Amino acid sequence: MARGYFQNIAYHLKSTAVGMGVTIKHMFQTGKGPEKRGIYCYQYPDEGVERAREEVSERHRGIHYLEPSKCIMCLMCAKVCPVQCIVIEGVRLGKDQLLTRFTIDYSKCLFCGLCTEPCPSDCIHHGREWDYSGFSRTTLVKDMLRNRIYTPEVHQQYLAAHEEAKLIEAEFKKVAAAEKAKAAAAAPKPAAAPAPGAKPAAPAPKPDNPSSN
Repeated sequence: MARGYFQNIAYHLKSTAVGMGVTIKHMFQTGKGPEKRGIYCYQYPDEGVERAREEVSERHRGIHYLEPSKCIMCLMCAKVCPVQCIVIEGVRLGKDQLLTRFTIDYSKCLFCGLCTEPCPSDCIHHGREWDYSGFSRTTLVKDMLRNRIYTPEVHQQYLAAHEEAKLIEAEFKKVAAAEKAKAAAAAPKPAAAPAPGAKPAAPAPKPDNPSSN
């Protein structure tokens, strides 16, 4: 019993010594060399931010970036989002669309990448930017159309733009309806169908053949 007790103490002392040896080794390497490869911790956000951005992997799922000109307003990204952090609004003008709002709430976003996969036009992507923080949840809602924080002032601008878009949509529908009515009036009308129960007209009698007289 006593032997096992002391062996256990020796084993843990050895493990502690090995761990501290690795720590001390890297501690004295900190800051050495032109690239300072010994640094493992940074005093964020005062230092290390630029270098960390350079070392982010290409496969990193960071802050999104949007290509508004490609967006077809299919709402697939908003529908598939498990936390419903994407809000898209706009109007349709025939085959085209006019986006008025595309926001992502990063206080909810899981960075799962599900929003980028079903997009048929490949307009939303995960970027390499990761440094996004704030002192309030309201500062974590990002306006993807203009790459800025969705503040109350921006919301008022959105409301004005959305009302203007609604007027454009109403005018577009009015013009489309007028063109459709004009095309229908210019189209040739089909022959009227006979009334139900009416008998077909009898064929005209043939004239007598003069050679038979």
